[in-house]
Amino acid sequence: MGDTIASQNENNDPQEITEKALLSEAVERTLKDLPPRDQEIVAMRFGIGKYVGQVHTLEEVAKIQRVTRERVRQIEQKTLARLRHPHNSANLRAFMDDN
Repeated sequence: MGDTIASQNENNDPQEITEKALLSEAVERTLKDLPPRDQEIVAMRFGIGKYVGQVHTLEEVAKIQRVTRERVRQIEQKTLARLRHPHNSANLRAFMDDN
């Protein structure tokens, strides 16, 4: 029975699938402008790029990156502030305007 009922979380709407793929590509393009360590930390924390579906805690990222949790938090906050800057967020604005 469970095999025949589609999950409520699954969405087979082609438009939504396409929009999510385009958003993911835009986020990845934006992250490429950041230093490699910052890219990696943000990707790990938010499940982006090669970490899709794998959101990591501050502690997990800290162990992998061999820094303190506080340092991961600082890098994350600095990177998010940088991404919010109009110059860097231009790629993402189109997605925000649609919602």
